[in-house]
Amino acid sequence: MNQTDEQDREKIRAIFSHYHLLDPISRDARREIAASSPLTQKEIGYLSPRVPRPLRLAEPKPEPEAEEPGERPQTVEAKEVRELYETIELTLEDGERVLVKPEKLSLTKENKAVTLYPGGLFTYGGERVRFKGVVDQTDRNPDHHGKVVIELELGEGGGLHRLVSKDEIQESGEDFWPFEKLGQEEVELQYQKQVEALRVAGFIEDIGGGREGIKAIDGNAYPVPELETVLALMVEKQELLSTKIEQGFTKLLLVPFGKKLTELTDGVSRQILAHKKANKLFATKKDPNNPREALVPLDLDESQPLWVWDQYPDADTSGNMVYYPDQYESEHHGGKKKQDILAAPGAIPGWDILLVEDLPNIPRANQGKTVGAPGQQRKQPEAGSTPRQYLQQQKAGGAYENEEFLTPEAWLTYFATHLEETDQVIDDYQGNGSVRYLGAAWFPSSGSVPSACWYRDSRRAYLYGYGPGYRDDDCGVGSAVRVA
Repeated sequence: MNQTDEQDREKIRAIFSHYHLLDPISRDARREIAASSPLTQKEIGYLSPRVPRPLRLAEPKPEPEAEEPGERPQTVEAKEVRELYETIELTLEDGERVLVKPEKLSLTKENKAVTLYPGGLFTYGGERVRFKGVVDQTDRNPDHHGKVVIELELGEGGGLHRLVSKDEIQESGEDFWPFEKLGQEEVELQYQKQVEALRVAGFIEDIGGGREGIKAIDGNAYPVPELETVLALMVEKQELLSTKIEQGFTKLLLVPFGKKLTELTDGVSRQILAHKKANKLFATKKDPNNPREALVPLDLDESQPLWVWDQYPDADTSGNMVYYPDQYESEHHGGKKKQDILAAPGAIPGWDILLVEDLPNIPRANQGKTVGAPGQQRKQPEAGSTPRQYLQQQKAGGAYENEEFLTPEAWLTYFATHLEETDQVIDDYQGNGSVRYLGAAWFPSSGSVPSACWYRDSRRAYLYGYGPGYRDDDCGVGSAVRVA
C-alpha cells in the first residue's frame, strides 16, 4: 500500500478489503501454505494470458497385457524364528553334551493351553529359568530323546543346562508368558483384530494357496505374519520388550510396509467414506477408556476423505522418500529406500511388526505421563518441539533407546485399525489430539518430514509434510518399538 499513489490509496485499500486481501492469515492457513509447493518460474509465466501454452497430445493408453493363467508374484515366506529347528549342542550340569532342537513346546496348565517358545523365561521350582528346546532324536543317548532342556543360573555368558520332562514342567512350571502388562491372550486378540482391519481396509488380499498377504513394490507376495511367529519373536526379544511394554508400548501393529503407499492411502480413503456412510465416523475420545464419554460425529468431504500432498505418490517406489534417516539433511541423511529394505534379510519380509504407544491423542505441553517400572520410567514426548529436536532426543538414548518413529505406512495402518476397532479417527488436532510427525521417513529433495492429522476445517484426514525445524504447540510425535 505504501507504494501506491496517495490519491488512489483509499480506492485500492477498498478493493483489497473487498477481496479480503488484507485479512490476517490464520495458523491453519499458514499450515496449508507450508504444506504446498511454490510455483515454478514456468508456472508463473503460464498465468499470463500473453504467454502461449504448449499443446500436449495425450498418448493413447496402452492396453494392459493379458496375465498368464495362474501367473502370480513369487511368495516370500517368513524366515523360521531363530532359524527354527536347527539343532544346537549344549552342555549339561554334569558336563555331558546333548543335541537340542530349539522348537516350541505345547503344554496344558490348569486346563489351559500354554506354549513355550525357545528363549522364553518361566518359573520352575521357584527359580527363573529359560526354555532352550527339546533333545533331538539324533542325540547319541536315546534316554535323552524328547527331554526338555532348561537353562539355569541365568546371566551374562549363559548358565548351566538341565534335562527335565514335559510332565515336570507342567507340574512345577508357572509364569510362562514373560510380559505381565501385555498378556498372551491380549496379544492374540489384538492380532485377530489387526488382520480383520487390514482385510476391511483392503490392505491384504488373496496371494494364492488359500493365503492372504500383500503384493509388494518389488513384485513379490508376502503372507500375513502368522500369530505363532509374532508370539515367538516377542519372546525372543523379551529383555528389550519387557521394558518398553512397562513404559506403555502395548498396541500391536502389523504394518504392510512393502505395499505401495498409494494403495494404502486409497484403502484408507475408502474406509473413511464407508464409515461416514454408515454413520460411524467419530472424533477421538479424550479418554479412550471412558465408556461414558459421548462420541462426537465428524463431517466429511466425501469427494476427498484423505488429502495427500503431491510429494507422496510414487515416492516410495522412486526412492524420493527414504526411511529411518539418521538426520534430516538433503545429503548424508543415512535413510534407506523401500526397495533396499525389502531386499535385505529379515525375520518377516515385507512387513513391520511393531508395538506402539496406544496414543491416538499425542499429549500437549505438560500433559505427557511418566510411565514405567521404577528405575526405567519414561516421559511421554509432548507436542511443541521440532522434528529435528525429537530425532535428537531419540538418538540420545536413555529412556527413549531402541525406539523409532512411525512411517507413513505405519500411521495409515494405525489409522485404519483404530477406525475399524473404535469408529474413531486419530490425531484430531482441533479436537483432543495433535498433528503427528512421521519422523521415520524423510523427503530429501523438498526437505520435509512427513506429517499427518485429522483436519476438521477441511473435513478430512491429511497426509503432508513440514520442515525439520518447524515448531507448533499442536505438533508432536508418537513412537514404536520393533518386534520384527
